[in-house]
Amino acid sequence: MTEEPKDELGDMLADGWEITGYTVNMLAMGAQHFNILLRKGNSLTNFSILKNNGQDERGAMALTPHTPETKKKGLFG
Repeated sequence: MTEEPKDELGDMLADGWEITGYTVNMLAMGAQHFNILLRKGNSLTNFSILKNNGQDERGAMALTPHTPETKKKGLFG
């Protein structure tokens, strides 16, 4: 049994996210990189798709609301 690939972008659009902008970049060897800016209320998310040799890598990164990273404690504090 094969699993159906998860359609995160389609799920976000069905959930009420709106596309507010996008860019397409041509990379070496025919690869393409798509950046899609999505907005829902006061939240912004960048959805990125990298297409290369028939394969895609997909991921999303929240831009707002800002979620600060936890500070790592160093040797002196």
